[in-house]
Amino acid sequence: MSEKPNIYSAINEVMSEVSYVQKRKDPRLQYSYVADEDIVKALRPSLVKHGIVIHPAEIVETRQEVLNRPENKLWFHITVIGSVRFSLNPESFIDVPSLGESIDTYDKGSQKALSFLVKNALLKTFLLETGDAPNGGGQPPKTKTEPKTAPTTEAKIEPRQCLEPADLQDAIRRRAAEYDAKERTVTKGFRGMIRGQLGELFTGLKEKDKLVHSLFDYLFSEGERSVTSSNNLSAGEVLSLKDWLSLEKHNGSEIPCAISIQEAQAVIVAHLKDRGQEDLFPE
Repeated sequence: MSEKPNIYSAINEVMSEVSYVQKRKDPRLQYSYVADEDIVKALRPSLVKHGIVIHPAEIVETRQEVLNRPENKLWFHITVIGSVRFSLNPESFIDVPSLGESIDTYDKGSQKALSFLVKNALLKTFLLETGDAPNGGGQPPKTKTEPKTAPTTEAKIEPRQCLEPADLQDAIRRRAAEYDAKERTVTKGFRGMIRGQLGELFTGLKEKDKLVHSLFDYLFSEGERSVTSSNNLSAGEVLSLKDWLSLEKHNGSEIPCAISIQEAQAVIVAHLKDRGQEDLFPE
C-alpha cells in the first residue's frame, strides 16, 4: 500500500525543483528587490504540479499614523501579522507564521502589507535564494581571469524594466518621500520645465494638458488632497518625476525615455479604469 501524500513531502518536491529567484534592478531605486510576480512565476508550475494550495489564514492588522513634517503629510505605517496556509488536502496542511509591513499615504497600504506577508512566507517556506545573478547561486558565475587590458568599449548598462501603474506609483512616492525628508527645494523655473517635459509623454495625443493632470491625480492625489497641477506638488514630488522621466538627448533636446512614455500611458488607462471610463483613452 503506497504512502498517502502529505504537505511536507509536497513542499520538499517543490524545493527540489525551485531554489532561486533573481532580483530586479531599477535605476530609479537605490536597491535591488524581489518582485511578487517573479516569485509566483517561479513557483506556480511546481505548486500546481504537486497540488499545493496557498492562501492567507489568520490576519491581524495594526496601523500607525506618521507625520512627515516638511510637507505636513500623513503617512500610514501598516503592519500585518498572521499566517499563510499551505494545503495539500483538507487533512494535510501547515500554517506558516509571517509578517508584512508597508508605509503609504493612500488607501493601498493594507494590500501592500498583505502582499509582503504572503511573499515572506513563500520565500522562507521554500527557502528560496535571491540575488542579482541571472544564473542563480547569489553571485555572478566565475570566469577565468584574463590579463588586464585597457577598456575598448563602454560598460553595458542594464535596461530598466517597465513598471505596472501601482508599482510606479509606489516607487515615485517613496522617492518623493526621500527627497522631502531631506528638505530639498526646487525653483519655479525647474517646476515649469518638468511640467513641459511631462507633456512630451503624450506627444501626438489629443488634450495633452488633461492627460498630464490625470497623471498628477493618479500618482499623488490622496484623501482630500487633489493634485492636478505641478504647482500643487512638493519639491520631492517634482524631483521624483524628474528621476522617473529618465530624459534622453534627441536632436539637441531632452525628451522622456520610451519606457517612461509607455508607463505614463498605462497610468492614464489605470486612472480611467478606476472610474469605469477606460474606453475614453484618446487615440
